[in-house]
Amino acid sequence: MVHARWRKWLMVDIGDADGFAHAVERIINAPELAKQLAERGYQTLVSQFSKEAITDAYLKLFASRR
Repeated sequence: MVHARWRKWLMVDIGDADGFAHAVERIINAPELAKQLAERGYQTLVSQFSKEAITDAYLKLFASRR
């Protein structure tokens, strides 16, 4: 089953090959959706997994333990 979260990302249940195929088909047939998903993925990568974001998360964690 493909979840109705098309605006932000595509989510497919684990093991759902048909749902995964449908999601891939949707990306192939909707270049604008593919572009939006790629941009959001990059924004998530930078905001949550950049060196600065990880450093900030560790600093907050250590500060909360004092």
